[in-house]
Amino acid sequence: MTFTHKKIKIFKNICNQTKGERAVSGIGKNPINLYRNIQRYSKKAKHKKLLSEFRLKEQKMSKLIMEKSDVIAVEIDFQKIVCQPVWQREKTENNIVKLITGLRILDIPILVSEQYPKGLGETTDLIASALGKYTPIEKTTFSCLNTEAFAAALEATGRKTVVIAGIEAHVCVMHTVLHLLESGYQVHVAADCITSRQEIDKEIALRRMENAGAVITTWETVLFELMGSSKAPEFREIQKKLFM
Repeated sequence: MTFTHKKIKIFKNICNQTKGERAVSGIGKNPINLYRNIQRYSKKAKHKKLLSEFRLKEQKMSKLIMEKSDVIAVEIDFQKIVCQPVWQREKTENNIVKLITGLRILDIPILVSEQYPKGLGETTDLIASALGKYTPIEKTTFSCLNTEAFAAALEATGRKTVVIAGIEAHVCVMHTVLHLLESGYQVHVAADCITSRQEIDKEIALRRMENAGAVITTWETVLFELMGSSKAPEFREIQKKLFM
């Protein structure tokens, strides 16, 4: 791990919460040594908790602005049968289409998952049309990362910033987001591109994902953030297709 001044300051603040406690014998006051010793003794519950808190705070401060070359998008399980009872289905589907359209113009790779398509249907026609040529990754796990084919496909891209869209917010979306965060990815959840059968499930899922370290955003925010300027070569095409 690289220690910047800001990271050390954050860790010092956390260490102050344990003032008077000696986490490890001979640890000293140096925050870098403290961190390394906590790594060594992380099997002890209180040390593991301290380390986790540092990692969460560090994650929240890293990459505040997305870097286009590091971004990949994941569209989760917006399938013909399972999507029917979800809250604001049509609006959410249209937002996902807009997000995908912009991401394709920006040449951002997109992974698509389908939860047991034999029983829950394939990706909806509207989204499939926006995706163009794609190969969905079938799964039965709630977290996409618990499906070996998906995990391998994601790792193969070498990208560490993930934009999330799909359903259901409190099940496959949330499980995937939490798993990604645990695995060291920076995660941006497009709030207007996810939903659940009940509004409250989406609301609670968004809270939990944000508290865990995910960035809550919108499809429009994602596209403007990735362009960075009205002089971006993709700006006029995105403006024409999505905003005019």
